[in-house]
Amino acid sequence: MNFNQSNVQSPESTALLGNINDGSIDDDDHEFDYEGNQRISTWTTIKNFLARVFLPKGEMPHDDRINMDWLQKWRKYNRFPFKLVVHLVITICLTVLIFVQTGDLTSYSVGTEGTWYKVFFPSDFQYEGDFGANVIYLYTVQDCVDLIQEDLNNYNTFLNTSVSKFKMLNAGTSEPPYQAQLSIAMYKHCDQIYDTSIMTANMDTETTRYTVTSDNIGPLNASLDTLQEMFFCMSSMWLEFEFSNVHIEYDHPVEYTWTIAVNFDNSIQSGRVSTSLILTKYRVSDLPYSKLIQSSKMILEIILIIFSLLSQIMAWRSFMFSFKTFQRTKKLVRRISSKQKLSASINWGSLPIRTKLRFFNLWFIVCFICNFCTIIGASLDFFEATSNATKLLIGFATLLSWINMIRYLEFDRKSIALVRALGMGLPTVLRFSAGSLPIFIGFALFGLMYFSETSSRFSTFGEAIVTLFGLQNGDDIQSTFRSTEKSPIVSRIYFFVFIFISMYAVANIYIAIMEGAYSQCVGIKSKLERKKDEEDSQRQAGDELNVDDQLWDQLLGLKESSDSESEIKKKKKRRLIGKLATNRSMTESQIISADRAVGAFDMDLIIEEVSKAILEKQLEFNKEVQKLIKNSIHQRIETMVKAHQISVSNVQDDDNSTNSSNNNNNNNNTSSNNNADQSASSKVDQINIFTDDDNDDVDSQ
Repeated sequence: MNFNQSNVQSPESTALLGNINDGSIDDDDHEFDYEGNQRISTWTTIKNFLARVFLPKGEMPHDDRINMDWLQKWRKYNRFPFKLVVHLVITICLTVLIFVQTGDLTSYSVGTEGTWYKVFFPSDFQYEGDFGANVIYLYTVQDCVDLIQEDLNNYNTFLNTSVSKFKMLNAGTSEPPYQAQLSIAMYKHCDQIYDTSIMTANMDTETTRYTVTSDNIGPLNASLDTLQEMFFCMSSMWLEFEFSNVHIEYDHPVEYTWTIAVNFDNSIQSGRVSTSLILTKYRVSDLPYSKLIQSSKMILEIILIIFSLLSQIMAWRSFMFSFKTFQRTKKLVRRISSKQKLSASINWGSLPIRTKLRFFNLWFIVCFICNFCTIIGASLDFFEATSNATKLLIGFATLLSWINMIRYLEFDRKSIALVRALGMGLPTVLRFSAGSLPIFIGFALFGLMYFSETSSRFSTFGEAIVTLFGLQNGDDIQSTFRSTEKSPIVSRIYFFVFIFISMYAVANIYIAIMEGAYSQCVGIKSKLERKKDEEDSQRQAGDELNVDDQLWDQLLGLKESSDSESEIKKKKKRRLIGKLATNRSMTESQIISADRAVGAFDMDLIIEEVSKAILEKQLEFNKEVQKLIKNSIHQRIETMVKAHQISVSNVQDDDNSTNSSNNNNNNNNTSSNNNADQSASSKVDQINIFTDDDNDDVDSQ
């Protein structure tokens, strides 16, 4: 028995089969219940969710792309902030890397340095942890020889007395006495050092290296007179030791090599030898990379390199878009300006640099430098090129990365008030600093000249600047006063004047400038004051900020003409044909010349001048009309007087008040001056107007 498929299938199943035959339904993305209804699968739901989150909605205009922050773009155009996510990853990885790098390594480095000072410096020396403070001075030749001898003895016993395991390098033997390297830098022409008759002495030195032990200290075994002659011609001398030590860094044994140089500096020839330790630490190059691959440090560095490259690519794309928009607007302004369709106030050459820079996000500079330092620093650290340059690059990249986080808070003006206040206040601060810096330098030079021989705080120009900067901020005032007590009067006048100028004047002006800039940023004013300021700023056409905003809005509002070049030519041709039809007496070239002549004139100015001329003529015409009306009335009155239609009579004072009141009631246009004249005279004139009948009676009389 044959069945017709259309008879046994429902409309829903028919539509379903049609969709299946057309291939519009994917079995992997859709499911159906027992009734044949379509049911969305989990994978389709996930894809729809990702599309709603990451796919943009519509095309973003150029002005919105430049002016909007990331939150506004996300809300309006569904532009997911990939830059923010990438930057967060970089910032977090850099921060974690620093903690991993300096977690226990800092304690190890500081502790080991303290050990070397304890071993190779006199036993009564107190290690302070600061490089500049760990200096001792030796005043006799015997003190220098005794310290070298003591260092060699401690070098022999260090391995047997230390609480940690160290290994000597380049010791020469496996049993004490161990060998060390002594280097002495002598002047080649020692006779010129003390010859005051020559203009310039030859200060070239020659270094000689000796292998010394505790039993044989080489050239220092000579007599005291010989040693003294040697010290007279010696520029510097240093004794070198080398050790290795294993540090457990995050459960990973790492070997470090330490080079210790006890340096004796006699170049100043001041009667004392400055003695210090020069310590160098570096990691052993042949590392177990199988263990390093498993460490979190290497993973962090790989993530940093990848995401920094990604951030650099996105930042470069944004910069190129801004640059293309800048070039497009530049060409558009020049093209429209040449056609005189744009106000003369907008000329690309006369635009302020502030308006032009608004096309570019200046945070790009910070982002570029941060990514560059991150890539170089992470690469060097990945290949274990640990040095001060690596630390500088990673530290500087972390600093810029955290500073660059401020750019993503632009949606809240108060959150970026610090950056905006710095941007507004720094130019004023720099201009003010240009006027206050000569005062500071003058005080520093005076202190260097007068106190350098009596106080180490003013021994050099750099030390004088550091001392005065500390005084300006209220630091270490008492100690600075005490260090210059040899000249009590001059020093007190000097410090009192400087502190008064720097602390009570300069510092407070700096604070006032930044406070004013911050107040402008956050708008700490009443609504009435803000409204008044806005009205004043709008009335001031020369206000730089308003002009800048107006120019910026007008630049972003420029649009390319929708008409093509061919359509423009057709319109010009049709307009020319229409003029030829109406002006048959003129040729085509004459019409074009007339149009150019009309375009060269300032029509607004011409209309204004013509309007003024018409108004002046109209006023003159009104005056002439008034004069004619006045003369006509005067002639009419004279005619009526001659025809005895008007008579003028005098009355007494008692009747004057009555007639005046009647006249005032009948004629409200009588002036107060006429009333005063009437009251002042004993008689006034009264005008009587007669009709024709009355005039006949007068004639008969």
